[in-house]
Parts: sequence; structure tokens; C-alpha cells
Amino acid sequence: MHELNIYFDLNKFKINYKRILINLFISFIISIIIFIPFLNNSIILSHDTSFHLSRIDGIITALADKQFPIKIYPYKNYGFSYASPLFYSDIFLIPFSLIHHLGLSLVDSYRLLLFIFIIVMSFNFLYVSQEIIKNNKYAIIATILYSFSQYHLLNIFVRGALGEIMGMTFMPLIILACYRLFYEKKYNIYLLSFSMTAILLCHNISFLLSVLLLILLCLCNLNLILKDKKIIISIIISGLISLALSSFFLFPMIEQMLSQELSYKLYLRYEASKLSFIDLFVEYYFSNNFNHNLDHYGIGLTSMILLFVSLLTNIKNKKDDLKSWMFKLLIISLILIIMTTDNLLFIYNIIQFPWRLNIISSLLIPMASIYLLLDKRIIKNICLIIVLSLTMINTISFDSEMLFGNNKIWIPSNLNKKDLFEENNYFNLDAFLFNVAEISNREYLPNAYNYDYRNAPKAITYNNGDYTSYLFDRKGLDFIIYTDSKYIETINLPLTYYKGYYAEEIDINHKHIKEIEVNEHEYYKLVSIDIEEGKHIYHVYYKGTIIQKITFIISLLTFIIILLNIIRRRRDIIMNK
Repeated sequence: MHELNIYFDLNKFKINYKRILINLFISFIISIIIFIPFLNNSIILSHDTSFHLSRIDGIITALADKQFPIKIYPYKNYGFSYASPLFYSDIFLIPFSLIHHLGLSLVDSYRLLLFIFIIVMSFNFLYVSQEIIKNNKYAIIATILYSFSQYHLLNIFVRGALGEIMGMTFMPLIILACYRLFYEKKYNIYLLSFSMTAILLCHNISFLLSVLLLILLCLCNLNLILKDKKIIISIIISGLISLALSSFFLFPMIEQMLSQELSYKLYLRYEASKLSFIDLFVEYYFSNNFNHNLDHYGIGLTSMILLFVSLLTNIKNKKDDLKSWMFKLLIISLILIIMTTDNLLFIYNIIQFPWRLNIISSLLIPMASIYLLLDKRIIKNICLIIVLSLTMINTISFDSEMLFGNNKIWIPSNLNKKDLFEENNYFNLDAFLFNVAEISNREYLPNAYNYDYRNAPKAITYNNGDYTSYLFDRKGLDFIIYTDSKYIETINLPLTYYKGYYAEEIDINHKHIKEIEVNEHEYYKLVSIDIEEGKHIYHVYYKGTIIQKITFIISLLTFIIILLNIIRRRRDIIMNK
């Protein structure tokens, strides 16, 4: 019997409301402490903050353009559009974008989004720790160590890595799903599939690391898998369900990546971001006081102490399979930490930065270490006093530096979006050919050979870039173009090309006459069509691809079938009582 078992048992369908409320309260307190610097009606302009603000803002115009699922932000990058939703899902941002549309400021919508995901991350980790450690007090300690981990704080305050933060929210559930498969024989298909799907729809690289985590968890329990075929069957079924649920995003993304060369390949900086041995141990307060380079995201002294104490005190004391598993997880964490100091190019071409491996290490170390130290009373108490003290010092240092440190750029809640995205108040926009405030490092732009989007004409142009006199009406990604040409010629729209555009010739009443082929300009990567001589009216718009339409239906049907199955089983349980 497969069962969905997150805070309730589907076979009994009893929800432990008291436990939920207590865990929510604990998670809320933890999150408030983390969030102290952002309680002053502003946020810090960190590495990717403006990009995520731009995503929240872009969703509104995309929905107004009748896009769902959202594929392209119509007016980003000086009106040339930007298709980051095709490569970086924004489905979890939509509710907060709608809240912004209803009146909450853009900055406050971002703060609300970030705060809720920090709460949910702590909440999920706490529950998973309770299920595995079987001790509420030490599960809370493990949650504190995870929530206040250096990597997580750096993501929030220095990198502004919203997608990674959201992805880390669901990663603990992968451990829980595997624990139930391996040690409780609960052949769960929904928990694992929903978790993997959610991570993919938050952050692609976090998903790849989650796949790596799942493989490592399975390898550490290979003996159990070989003894019980139901485990591997459950994992395969979960993978297929996840594939179906996420197909509306996954396969269109792959289709686009195969159809054109994107600019993300220009920004693989693995060699510059590998860690030194010292980087592994450096905490933020050390960095702050000794001017250490914060672009190197080590796991931190706290996690390293916890890791080594747990390993050294449990080398010869692994009484059962679960302890052995936890010990292996710490060995994996140590290997991954060491890997952040090397140049394994084939891996870093995928995950972009070597220190991203710390996503897994920062997840495994608190839970596995606490579990292994439970029966080491004296060592456990001394170790926990040290690491909790260091964690609090590091967190206070973070909060103090954010609130009172120099060289911080704050974005107020009453931000005028024009100040951020169009003026030079926060970025030197004149120094870039693209709108760096809106699209960051332009990873999802076609490689347009240094096309100057900022100064390019927002008009219909000839192939050589010169202006035409052709008038056009535009609404989002929908263009109506009025031509009067003496020749058969090629014209370009002020619109970045992505696969899925459709063009047609229409009459004065906007009735279809014939389909027109849409091309991509060889150098500028703009939407391009061939027009005929004489007066004509052309209609160009983003229709999407067949793969986009089919995979959306697959995902929708899969979700409906799962939902109906859960409802049916609940009805059967109630009727059998």
C-alpha cells in the first residue's frame, strides 16, 4: 500500500494539529531571528536580488499577455523581452506576484515570499529530524544548526539566491522519503515525487544536486535495496510521476536549449570560485573581521567541528543499519566538502560553482551528526555547547553586519520600480548592453554577439539594423505590423527570438490570409520575417510549441489523477469506518 504521509497517515487520515502548530511556532521564531535585518521595511541589494524582484514584476505583464504557464516576460530588457520562465520556473512566485498586483509593494512581496520559504524550510527540516532522530529536543537543535548554517545565511544576505533557498526548502523531504523506504518499509511514491518536482520548479541546479543526493542515499543503502525490490520499484514510480508532473517545464526547457545557443555558457566561473583549505573553516565573523573573501562560500567552522567530532566518535560504534547509514552520510559530506576545493570541470560545468556542493553537506551534517551523538552524553553536550555558541555568534554577526555594516545598498519598501530597473540609482546601467538590473547576467538570452539592447531602436528594422518607416501596434508579445515595401525583404522586430513564435498575413479585418515563416536573425537574435512588396498587414505573436502544449496537458492530467486518487482513498477510508 503506497501512502502519502506528511503529518498525516493516509490509511488513518488523522492530522496531528498540535504537532503542526508547535513546529510552526518554533519555525516562526527561528525565521524571525534570521529575518531581523529585513524587518526594517527594506532589503539588501545582494547579488541576485534585483533579478528576483524583476521576476515577480514580470509575472504580472506575462499573465496580462494571457500566458499560462508563463514563458516570456514581454517588456523586460528594454522591451526586447526575456524568457527566463522557460529555463527557470517561476510557478511558486505567482501567488506573491498577484499579491503585489493587489497592492503590496514589490519589495514587501519579495520579503513575504522569502520569509514564508524560510519558515517552511525550518518546518520541513524539523519534522524530518523528529521522524528520524526520535527526540524532539535534539531535532530542534539540528533544525537550528541547519537553519542558521553559514551557507543558508550567505544565500539570504550575500547572494540573494532565492531559487536556491526555495529549493533547499524541500530537500529534507527527500531524506525522509528514503528513510521511510529503507527503514520503515513504507513504499512511498508521492512524498519523493512531489519533493523532487517542487525542487525542480524552484531551482534547476538544486534539482540536479537533489538527484545526486538521492543517488548517494541509495548507494549507502544498496544492501537494503538489493534485498527488497519494492524499494527500487517505488523510486522508479516516484521518478516517473515527478517526470510527468514537471514535464510542462522540463521538456520545453530542453527544447529551447537545443534550439539555440544561450548566453549562460559565458558565465561558468568554476575555477575562480573553487575554495581553499582555509575557506572550509571560515565563519562570517572571521571573514568580517579579517577581510576574507565572501565570494568563497565554505561550509564553516561550526559544521566542520560537528562533522569531525561525530565521525571520530563513531568509527567503531555502528550498531545498526540506520547508524551505519548516518555515518556514511557524514563521509559523503566530507568528500563533497573536499571536492569544493578542486577543479572537477565536468561537474562544475553543470552546477556552475563548486561550493554549491555545500547544499548537500549543510543538509546532511546537522541531522546525521546529532543522531550519531545521541548516546555520547559528555561529548555530545560539550560539542553542542560549542557549535550552538558558534552558530549564535555567526548569526548575530550576520545580523549586525547587515544592519550596521558599511557598503550595504538598501532597497526600500516604497521603491519606485523605475529607479531600480530604468535609472542609474542602483546599477550603472549605462555600462551594460543589456538591462543588468532586470536580467542579471543575461544567462537566458540568445548569444547575440554583443547586441546593444539599451540603445537599439525600439522599432521595425531592416536586416542591417537600419530603421524602417513601418508602423506597428504592440500588446505584450503580440505585434500587428503595417508594411508598404517596394521589394521582397527581411524585417526584424524589437523582440528577442525564442522558439514558438508564429506569423501570419492578415487582412484589414484581421482575418487570416496565410502563414509566414518566422526566423531568428543570425547575429542580433531578433524575431525576423520576410515581407512581400506592396501594402500588407502582418501578425506576429508567441504561440508556443507543440511540446509545450502536450507536456502541459500531461502535467495537468497527472495532477488531476493523483488528486482524484487521494480523494477516492479518503472516501474509502471514511466509508470503511
